[in-house]
Amino acid sequence: MSPEQGAPFQRRWREAEERYGRIRDHARQLTERMDLLLECLERLQSRLQSRPSVRGDTAHLRELIRENTNSDTTLQSQWSCLRGRCQEQECWLRELLALAERFWHGLSELALTLSDTQQLVLGLEEAGGEPEALREEIDSLQGELDALGSLGVELMSSCGDPDKPDVTKSLDDVSAGGWG
Repeated sequence: MSPEQGAPFQRRWREAEERYGRIRDHARQLTERMDLLLECLERLQSRLQSRPSVRGDTAHLRELIRENTNSDTTLQSQWSCLRGRCQEQECWLRELLALAERFWHGLSELALTLSDTQQLVLGLEEAGGEPEALREEIDSLQGELDALGSLGVELMSSCGDPDKPDVTKSLDDVSAGGWG
């Protein structure tokens, strides 16, 4: 691939890296909030497990009841928030799964098609034919490879560092195997 052909991929790669950074920061903030909420819940649980000695003063008892009610309301609000965040994360993971399935399935299909096309070209060359007859098919495959490259960039930006080497290597392997 020439530098001119690679420029759009580099631009999309930079954009994906920026998007990945924002997603990573959002996930880190979400994790920090969940950790704080867990600590709060653990303290509350510890406090509620034992019955402290209290004064029998009615005003004091009313104050404790009001505090308990406020704690319950706060806990319910935080629980709703936590459930919402968990559902949001599950939705994001499901979207990511769909993206990954499209990418890996498309890559597998393209690798098979490239292999078949290579065999046809080799057969034509051995028979003395012109492999130019396959130019349209090859151009179509290049379009599929370009689309998979974009999908791969999106997948890497969403998944993060652990999948970058696998996705990049797989794209490179298919590209090198198909056009080498």
